[in-house]
Parts: sequence; structure tokens; C-alpha cells
Amino acid sequence: MKKTILVIEDERSTRTNLLKCLEADGFNPIGAENGFIGIELAKKHRPDLIICDILMPELDGYDVLTKLQQEEITAAIPFIFLTAKADIAGLRKSMEMGADDYLSKPVTRVELLSVITSQLQKQKAARFKCSTESIQDLEESILKIRKLQEFIETKDELLNSLCEGLPPLITNINTAIRELKEATIQTKRDHYLEFIQKEFAS
Repeated sequence: MKKTILVIEDERSTRTNLLKCLEADGFNPIGAENGFIGIELAKKHRPDLIICDILMPELDGYDVLTKLQQEEITAAIPFIFLTAKADIAGLRKSMEMGADDYLSKPVTRVELLSVITSQLQKQKAARFKCSTESIQDLEESILKIRKLQEFIETKDELLNSLCEGLPPLITNINTAIRELKEATIQTKRDHYLEFIQKEFAS
């Protein structure tokens, strides 16, 4: 299945060249001429990766990134900044804001594909890790449920055993109490008291 790449670029020639390059390399490219349209297309199509120019009128690349990070459905999409102004301060700001990479114009085909491939591989690895962790959590939950079931079964067996032993015990104690009441000799009283104590102790 083709990966969808959203290109947000206000310069038509640059946007067109990027879209043609991406399409030629087997991607499904989508173009947006400004930040507002780019945000709407990102929400609608949920692309696998976004390439966005920084210097755009009205809504620049930094604002686009900020707004997309605030949306749950777009926050995790890899985001690459594109700009003609290649400076350390701009690079640092991009990374601090949460951008995944940075490309300087003019972009060569090799640079473009290298960055895209790298980010898509990272995304795949992150999803695999998340999936693995989910499976592990599920297995741990199943194990806890099984242990709980075993505990309940053991408890039920113990209760059943206790219930089975209660009637004879009660009968024996009642008999001993009755005999105790009827006994006139102290030795017999002591004998029945001792019997009752043993029954309770057992």
C-alpha cells in the first residue's frame, strides 16, 4: 500500500516538483498551498508523513506544527520542516518544537527520499514496539485472571470442605452439650467439656 505524503508549500513550483518526485518514487502525494489547507488535509487524510515549509504567509510552518500537535489524530504524524533559511537557530527551534527532521531548499531527490525513508522506518518501529507492549500487557492481564480463577476455585473447594464438615461437628457438639447438662458426676462433666474443646480446636 502506498504511503501518503502531505506537502505544505506556498511556492507552486517547489510544491509541484516535490509532488512529482514523490509520485515517481511510489508515494501517494497530496499538496497544500498554505498552512490552513494543510491542516485540514492532514485531518482528513491522516498522511503517513508531512513535509511543511516554514516561511509561509498568514500561518507559518511553526504554527502548523503546533496546531497539528494539539490534535489527537495528527499529533503522532512524522513532521519534516522545509525552508530556504538553513541556520542553526532555525534547526534548533524546529527540533525543540517537536519536528522530526529538517530539509533545506533546494532539496535533492536523494536527500528527500533519505529523510522520508528514515522517518517511515522509525514510525514502523514505534508502532511495532507499541503493538508488542500491548500484547505483553494483554498476556499479563490473562495471567492475572487465571491466577484469580485458581484462587477462587481453591477458595470454593475450601468452603465446600468446611461446609461438609460442619454438620457432623455441630451434631457432636450438641450431643456433648446435652450429655453435659444431664451429667451428674464431675468426671463426666470434665470429659464432655474436654470433648467440646477438642472439637472446637479441630
